[in-house]
Amino acid sequence: MTLHSWTVVIPGAPVAWGRAGIDFARRRVFTAARSAAWKALAVSEVSSDSKRPRRLCCPVSVGIVAVFERPARLKTKARAETHAWHVAKPDADNLMKACCDALQNAGVVADDCVAYDVRVVKRYALGDEQPHVFIRVTWEGE
Repeated sequence: MTLHSWTVVIPGAPVAWGRAGIDFARRRVFTAARSAAWKALAVSEVSSDSKRPRRLCCPVSVGIVAVFERPARLKTKARAETHAWHVAKPDADNLMKACCDALQNAGVVADDCVAYDVRVVKRYALGDEQPHVFIRVTWEGE
């Protein structure tokens, strides 16, 4: 068996998958516009990569690094190049849901339930680095 790996970078600030809202007047369930917009961007970025895997049904490992805009308090010259962990909302599990759903909707995995190992790291951007989400999918195959 050979270990395969594929990566994609989704530009822009990470957005977690929000809870569905309920519009009682219209009797419908809706997704937050910000979450839906980010998911559409992510699906577009993933789909545009011609080297992406197609509908993986085997067990996959997913690594996610969510890079957030650095807050002003950490932008001083002395602190701009040091790692700082993002320990505020959004929660890592909701970021994971958004990323795994995007992988499924873009046809990388047949179903996001095939992810047996999912790791999420949240950190602030270093120096001039822009906010983005880095996703790596790893699987065994021939």
